[in-house]
Amino acid sequence: MRKQLIHVILACLLALTGCACGDASNTSQKPNPPPPPPEFSIATYNVHNFFDQKCDSGRCGSGDYEKVLSEEAYQRKLNETVDAIRTIQADVILLQEIETEAIMLDIQANLPDYRAALFGEIGTPASVDVALLAKGEFIRTAKHRSNHTLPDGSNRRLARELLEAEIRLDNGPEITVLTTHFVSKVTDAEGSRRLAEAQLVRRLIEERLQENPNTLLAFGGDLNDTPDSPPITTLTANALLEISTKGMYNVATWRNRYELDYILHNDPLKNKHQYTVIFCNLDPTTGFGSSDHCAVKSIYTASVP
Repeated sequence: MRKQLIHVILACLLALTGCACGDASNTSQKPNPPPPPPEFSIATYNVHNFFDQKCDSGRCGSGDYEKVLSEEAYQRKLNETVDAIRTIQADVILLQEIETEAIMLDIQANLPDYRAALFGEIGTPASVDVALLAKGEFIRTAKHRSNHTLPDGSNRRLARELLEAEIRLDNGPEITVLTTHFVSKVTDAEGSRRLAEAQLVRRLIEERLQENPNTLLAFGGDLNDTPDSPPITTLTANALLEISTKGMYNVATWRNRYELDYILHNDPLKNKHQYTVIFCNLDPTTGFGSSDHCAVKSIYTASVP
């Protein structure tokens, strides 16, 4: 009985010290779990009226649209925007409401992982334009606003530039991404111009997919309308694109009221879709960071099916 007790004590001591008993060749070890599959992500973020320190419109007073930022206010807005993008951590991020390319370059200079950058300047005073940053390199880029009029007989152009980039990602496959910022309801209350803008985007996407149906393609941005509106349903009709937040409950990306910001993907990219997340401030009446919009980020598997 005493010997048995000694053996039990020795066994407990060995267990506590982490020593293995017996022949090491017979020790079974659990295999390490497989690493998670590699992922890449696409996000959209309206940074909200990022102006510079110069008045281009000549109307920059109280109540006017254009704002002139002091050096301190500009640096604060820059820091808030950079911090928000760092938090989002997307491989491709689509940005709206940036006044100049110089502002975009200031943002990029603080985010060295984003080696590729494209800006869509429309050239009017105090325009707030679109940009695209990517962790990778551009294979091809295009700007479509000057080459296409809206298909509504008005000879109008898109409210903002329509950027297109074919991107070789650092941590993912080659993808094609398009982005713009549809005209607002303040300017186009009934939505006819937004519908025409959506029709133009759809036509261009159809052309790309006719060239290569296996292209991994996404379109995103602040589209200024709800998922059931004619502009958005034009993009999703006949399963050309699918909204990445489909199936998510109570999605609101602008002041906790409406879903206006989107990542839409075609079928080959949809098959890689893992999940989508929304970045909002704790205060639900605002957006994310210093913006009145939340950010939308969609995550995809980078593995070959």
